[in-house]
Amino acid sequence: MIIQAMRLDIHNLPKTDLPLIPGVPVRCDPFCIEEQLPYVITEPCIGVKDKSCIEVCPVKCIATDENEEMYFIDPVACINCGYCEPVCPINAIFDEFQLPPDQRIYLRKNREFYEK
Repeated sequence: MIIQAMRLDIHNLPKTDLPLIPGVPVRCDPFCIEEQLPYVITEPCIGVKDKSCIEVCPVKCIATDENEEMYFIDPVACINCGYCEPVCPINAIFDEFQLPPDQRIYLRKNREFYEK
């Protein structure tokens, strides 16, 4: 009997439409090692903090504090609806996979904000 090992490419598994459960990453499949950031707010937001994105977010996952000069998107609460991206007047919001290379530092900054 020959048993063939199957290689499972975990990065190409289909994403399911799961209901929003507090504390559970929505875009993360069972094999996910770290949380993904559906959308990332980048450098153009610094010093501007326009609230258009907050007003359209159905789950209110965009926040800041008095010490920060920009907004951040909660990677756990975000449902990847994309409403925030087109309303940003300064084009500071990007899908994680469309993020310009010079703005990738904001992936880390966003994660650090929510690890506080």
